[in-house]
Amino acid sequence: PTQLSTNISGTDITCNGGNNGASSIDASGGTPPYNYYWSMGQITSTASGLYQGTYTVNVTDNNGWPATNIIALTEPSVLSLSLAGVDATCIGGSNGSIDLSVSDGTPPYIYNWSNGQNSNPAINISTGSLTLDITDANGCLATNSVIITELHSPVIVMITINGTTLEATPGFVSYQWIDENGNNILGATSQNYTPTTSGYYSVKVMDNNGCNGESEVKEFNIIIDAVEDISSH
Repeated sequence: PTQLSTNISGTDITCNGGNNGASSIDASGGTPPYNYYWSMGQITSTASGLYQGTYTVNVTDNNGWPATNIIALTEPSVLSLSLAGVDATCIGGSNGSIDLSVSDGTPPYIYNWSNGQNSNPAINISTGSLTLDITDANGCLATNSVIITELHSPVIVMITINGTTLEATPGFVSYQWIDENGNNILGATSQNYTPTTSGYYSVKVMDNNGCNGESEVKEFNIIIDAVEDISSH
């Protein structure tokens, strides 16, 4: 018979730490059938479920003639990601964002945020915890989470009645007075407002950070205020 000849081939691991590597040995010559003895204990011509590493296979033919082959299987570097959150400016705001940095793995990457976004960065984020699952071209997965908070305290504005005038808390950038139907009162954009009719009023404000707030509704009665003013003299 001809001399026993072997040829070995392998498939590397797709994800770091995985065990989907494989290796096959083709034997020819000698006297079939052939026996296969892999260094990890498998005894078929194809070894599967392999981790990164170096493997040896000994092949013997029916007459006991040996042949030995060695193969090294590799794996990619571990897919990793880091997240950096930018907090929302205001209470109840949704202008937070999250930047991410991906390293290693095999591009391109697919981004799946827990809020349904699939972009880098994630934008228009409200407060709370957000998780990102990233998958690379080999189907390898990495996960990380970040918490978005609010930078500033709630905007609190109060209304007081001073004679015939409604006075809002001072110090805000802008004011807009609201009537009892929820409509903006035309031209009523100062800290103080003097109503022309009795009713219920509130005021919306914006602070130096661009955060908005709204007061509770305040009842104002011109007749009652007029009586109180006369009795005070």
